[in-house]
Amino acid sequence: MKTITYLSRMYNFKHLCSLVTLCIFFSLSTVTFAQSTKQNFSGKWMINTEKNESVSGGEVKGIIIEQNNDTIIFRSIFYGNGEQTYSNPYKYILDGSTLTTDYEEGWEEVVAKWSENGKCFTISSSYFDGADGEYDENTWDEYELSADLKTLTNRHSKDFGSITTIVFDKAAN
Repeated sequence: MKTITYLSRMYNFKHLCSLVTLCIFFSLSTVTFAQSTKQNFSGKWMINTEKNESVSGGEVKGIIIEQNNDTIIFRSIFYGNGEQTYSNPYKYILDGSTLTTDYEEGWEEVVAKWSENGKCFTISSSYFDGADGEYDENTWDEYELSADLKTLTNRHSKDFGSITTIVFDKAAN
């Protein structure tokens, strides 16, 4: 009788270990799947002038986004004197950490992060004056793709004021 009880307990223990192993496997698979479902914003995006009343000539005409996991690089597209030119690249790491960049006249602190569902990301920047180290300006940008992945919407706010929305259409490669 003692042997049967012992074997029964061993069987239940092995069964329990198998069940725990399966639970761990599926929970890790879910985390991996959730991380891989972040939107891919890569591409050339041109401002849709019909959907943007505040956009005028001489300003940015579009943006190029390169994305690799949690790293996003922006370059603005300008047109002037019959030529297309690009801004210097701006690189953001979407992990929620603070990146500080020093300038001759002050510094900037930037926090870039994904939304919880991975469908959009935000970039918050604070600029500080180098002369006295006082706050100078805050900006906030949120980027979101449409369900069909053909439209990019940027909501922008400066110094916690009103939000400006800029709509971009994905350009053909």
